[in-house]
Amino acid sequence: MATVFIALTSIAQNSDFPVSIGIFGGPTDFIGDIDAHKTFDFGGEETYFHFGAELGLYVSPSFNFGILFSTGQIGFKGDKGAFESDMNSLDFQLKYKLNNGHIFNEKAKLAPYLLVGGGMTDLKGDTSVVLDNMVGQFELGAGVNIPISERLSFDLRNTFKYLSSDNVDRLNQDLNDMYMTLTAGLKLNLGAKKDRDMDGISDKDDACPDVKGLVEFNGCPDSDRDGIADAEDACPDAAGDASMMGCPDGDRDGVADKDDACPSEAGLTQFRGCPDTDGDGVMDKEDTCPDVAGTIEFNGCPDTDGDGISDDLDRCPNAAGTEAMIGCPDEDGDGVADRDDKCPDVAGIEANKGCPEITNEVKQISTKALQGIQFESGKDIIKSSSNEILNNVADIMKENPAYKLFIQGHADSQGDDAMNQTLSDKRAAAVKAYLTNKAIDEARMRSQGFGESSPVADNATTEGRAKNRRVEFTVEF
Repeated sequence: MATVFIALTSIAQNSDFPVSIGIFGGPTDFIGDIDAHKTFDFGGEETYFHFGAELGLYVSPSFNFGILFSTGQIGFKGDKGAFESDMNSLDFQLKYKLNNGHIFNEKAKLAPYLLVGGGMTDLKGDTSVVLDNMVGQFELGAGVNIPISERLSFDLRNTFKYLSSDNVDRLNQDLNDMYMTLTAGLKLNLGAKKDRDMDGISDKDDACPDVKGLVEFNGCPDSDRDGIADAEDACPDAAGDASMMGCPDGDRDGVADKDDACPSEAGLTQFRGCPDTDGDGVMDKEDTCPDVAGTIEFNGCPDTDGDGISDDLDRCPNAAGTEAMIGCPDEDGDGVADRDDKCPDVAGIEANKGCPEITNEVKQISTKALQGIQFESGKDIIKSSSNEILNNVADIMKENPAYKLFIQGHADSQGDDAMNQTLSDKRAAAVKAYLTNKAIDEARMRSQGFGESSPVADNATTEGRAKNRRVEFTVEF
């Protein structure tokens, strides 16, 4: 039996629309013993039709169950004779839908299916021609559902039906009789779409059925409108891009702002988005010397002289020193850094800027020299009585090679100022010449006259003027 099937349906019968009704109709083609060729060709002298209605029930995404009632005629005219009969059929069919989400998408534009079923056919013809008036039948078929609108679809189906009797056409010879139907029709699904969040997407298709969303995201929202559904958006309230899982990256350094410790400065992934300007492996915000490459050990600062003290703390960054000297060397080991040591090659004391302490002997000789060095009156010729003191000074200079000597000549206020200045210069120079003759390196001494400018006593008295006429020694380093 070939039946044209007209059913009113939705695009796909589903849990929202669990019941469908439809009407169908189409031609039938009979094969029995009366058919000499025994082929389905839907031809011959007469064409027979059946029409009917169907009730469909949704079972699962893969299966639908159908109850079909049809009425019409069946018959055949051929070489061995002819027969014709009215026919009423009741069929039960189980459909396997290929658009079940496993083979094809449930929302496919074409929804193919396979069917298996059975039923009863009541024949009301000339009993001299049709021997059986109630026969059972087994059926196999295939079809396709084509959507027209949300609820309405067009259906095409081809069904093969194998009867339980071999004498429908009165001839009982070999195989049981059979027929085939070609059907077309319309189906309408009945029911109501369940949509809790009222976003127009059925709950069964809605990935977020309790939150109003968008069709393109299967019913899930996109709060920040960045094209990434909130469920997959690591920053649903801030527009971002897919590469950042929906999060913004204001400085475009490849680290999302939410993870970026320096969101306003382009940086490196390994430093959580912070820069490392000098490329020394210490990010700028933790780098004491961000513009000069250093080491992690010294918080990003270099140690140019390799003394274990970073340049930012090293008082002598280009000369290896000690921690005690804050990175400066102390060659003579006197506790005064070479840069501050007036005598870097001779151990001294801090109070004397790294130079040796001046002994009491030297101080005493200097005191004796103040009045003990005598000159010929008005001249720069040293009296022999002064030799002992000068020889002592020479010995001290030899014993203390670090010493340098400043020889100062002074005069009283008697006489012309210019003459007094010249005389004091010459007398200081005479003392220097004497010591040079005693093998003291001239480079270790300097002399200068101060005339009457630096008195130490009152020039109004004889005793005072005598004290002001003097030669002073100052040890230098």
